[in-house]
Amino acid sequence: MSRRRPSICRSAAEWLLRLLLGSDQAAQAILGDLLEEHGRRVRSGSRAADWWLLRQAVLMAPYALRERRRRRRRPRLAERSASSFEGVLQDLRDAFRSLASTKQSTSSAIATMALGIGGATAIFSLVDGILLKPLPFASPERLVIANELAPGGTRTGVSWLDFKDWKNSLVSFDELAAVEPVNYILSNDDGATRLTGRRVTWNFLRVLGVRPMLGRDLVPDDDLPGAGRVVLVSHRFWAEHLGSRTDAVGRTVIVDREPHVIVGVLPRSFRFGRDDDVYAPIGALASSPSFRDRGNRGPLRAVGRLKSGTAVEEARRELTGRAAVLTRAYPASNSGSAPISSVWTAALSATSD
Repeated sequence: MSRRRPSICRSAAEWLLRLLLGSDQAAQAILGDLLEEHGRRVRSGSRAADWWLLRQAVLMAPYALRERRRRRRRPRLAERSASSFEGVLQDLRDAFRSLASTKQSTSSAIATMALGIGGATAIFSLVDGILLKPLPFASPERLVIANELAPGGTRTGVSWLDFKDWKNSLVSFDELAAVEPVNYILSNDDGATRLTGRRVTWNFLRVLGVRPMLGRDLVPDDDLPGAGRVVLVSHRFWAEHLGSRTDAVGRTVIVDREPHVIVGVLPRSFRFGRDDDVYAPIGALASSPSFRDRGNRGPLRAVGRLKSGTAVEEARRELTGRAAVLTRAYPASNSGSAPISSVWTAALSATSD
């Protein structure tokens, strides 16, 4: 199958995003999430995926300017996030001068901004969440997120079998969890509601150092094929769909036409990149054919907690070495792949991706 060539629209979007976000690791996390969402839209058959990405890029501009004003009002935050936005104002001036050089380019940019204005709040939430708020996780400077790189340097997800190999062999981490963004449908008497969520390994919250506000965390038995269907729900879901009832734990909700028992409610402050509603164990799917295919790299990624005293560069070297081992062992699926990791530090925001 031939690889899809990037369109001019997508290339322009990536260029503008890199211009706006800069090159620090927080910025790369934002860029990676946007590109992953773009890839999901492409895989689902959306013909407007490239235009969606360009809209997000153009919409980033006013919020970069807002961040500059915010930093002037809050000097301490300015020191913490300066690396992400240093020079953005001048870059934007240069970019828009270039756009102004042809009426057609300027008209296209203005039209794109008009079409995408509805997505502005979501984009600012991502920037505001990742760059401005302190992480609500224990020892966030030890948290690492790991993806793989496809040939050519494109960031991809991690195959389930590669993740299992990492988890069983890597020594740089106290613990490693898997997380995958998904969409769900909630069914109730009012009809069907689209939800965003994550599939996670049972130790996901434990890696982050977070405990549910109500109920319990996932346990290993929840994360096995054939286990009873259970979910953790967000504070927002608890308020909007369960009326903030203190007896919500133990109630059953219908998610993707299957009954799931709520075992825990997450704290109000908890976010992992976006405001997800539901977190379900990934293990129930681990016996499916797609999970047994080492070459199947969807949106799954690994999140790990570094051992005390271990630097991210040490973990990256270990991941790279392990990738070389897997390439030799499984050349058909792993040739040319290598892991990439990004770190959250105490100066970054409320959540990952």
